[in-house]
Amino acid sequence: MAYLADFFTEINSLNISLQGNETNILTLQDKIASFLRKLELYQRRVQAGDVSMFTQLSEQLVNNKQEKISFENSVVQHLTAVIDSLQQYFPNMDSRESYSWILRPFSTCVDIFKDEDVSAKVEFLGLRENNSLKVDFQNDKLSTFWRKAAAEYPIIADRALKMLIPFATTYRCETVSTTTISRIVPEVCSVLFEELCHFIQVPTVPNGWKKIANYCNNLWNFPMCLGSMDGKHIVIQSPKFSGSCQGRISDGGVFKNSGFAKALDKSMLNFPQPTILPGRQKPVPYVLVADDAFPLSENILKPFAGNQDRGSRQRIFNYRLSRARRVVENAFGILASVFRCLRKPMLLEPEKVEKITMACVTLHNFLRRNAQAKDLYTPPGSFDAEDLELGTLTEGAWRKDSEVLQSFLPIKKVARKSSYIAKEIRDEFSEYFVSEIGQDPME
Repeated sequence: MAYLADFFTEINSLNISLQGNETNILTLQDKIASFLRKLELYQRRVQAGDVSMFTQLSEQLVNNKQEKISFENSVVQHLTAVIDSLQQYFPNMDSRESYSWILRPFSTCVDIFKDEDVSAKVEFLGLRENNSLKVDFQNDKLSTFWRKAAAEYPIIADRALKMLIPFATTYRCETVSTTTISRIVPEVCSVLFEELCHFIQVPTVPNGWKKIANYCNNLWNFPMCLGSMDGKHIVIQSPKFSGSCQGRISDGGVFKNSGFAKALDKSMLNFPQPTILPGRQKPVPYVLVADDAFPLSENILKPFAGNQDRGSRQRIFNYRLSRARRVVENAFGILASVFRCLRKPMLLEPEKVEKITMACVTLHNFLRRNAQAKDLYTPPGSFDAEDLELGTLTEGAWRKDSEVLQSFLPIKKVARKSSYIAKEIRDEFSEYFVSEIGQDPME
């Protein structure tokens, strides 16, 4: 117990040193490397029979030499295990020297930059001769200094600032009131949406929609498809002054009352003009694919109802549509799997719920389109994968999430009477899918 008390005093000291303002990956690496060197020194001293660095243990063993020898072996074994674990968690500590120029720009040799990195090396040479910035380096915080340097030396300053992004720490969390947090979170979400809103924009011209249609056709063998649709209910607390109705709307009215549905109904989305499917004769409009929660319309296709005979055009159509809809199923599934706040009721006012939800959606799209973050956000196995030769489907990792959803619930399927024109359009697609040109050899 005495040894553990001494050891955890060291661990706590390290933990405290890792907290605070201006913490970044470089300063943290230095402190962890220093702690590793300290443990290695302690290990050597204990092997030499010296446990004086562990004050409480030393006091317990001072009059018992036999027990001291026995316990020293246990301490050495424990320190060895701790050092090995830390080295596994932080395997590349020696590489931090390659970033010494960020911490010590005026004393680091310019040869730290490779000759092939010409632009950065030229900027670093100029920085080292800048007497004004030398004064700033002595007087300013490191991050402030590099922000000033960015005006004249953008390449190396950008690299430095990426390494100096402060780590979020929790040591002050208990001093922040719930009221303050409830104000900060919506504000941050609003800023995220404002800065990233271009990641959820839809095309505004026909050619933009046609690019999506070509992508869907190449990927899913579904021509003239402009995307897949789905909807989710986010459960919230009853809004203030809502009375007994609580602002409810039927599942059938959710989509109908949306801005997107109204724009679609009024032909305000600039879809391409109807055209003829390959090998067919009747023009059909470009469409979105959806499930039974949505109405069958001129621009929305949904499955044929009921069980269809194997090999029938209705069953083949349902398979093609289901395959094309996996995009949105996977998108919503991963969204709820990562952003866990969506899985439970939000005890907030509708305005705040909207800000949080839009922030989650924009972050999802941003991470999926960012080359560096893409594979971290959705590593291999995240999405459903179909083996067309074997006819098997491997479910994405998000489907294995065992937590029961209390929010982000699917919109219920609603029976609706479809127009004759909408049924004719669906029939035209189904006929195309069984035609010689439109059939899929893997079906």
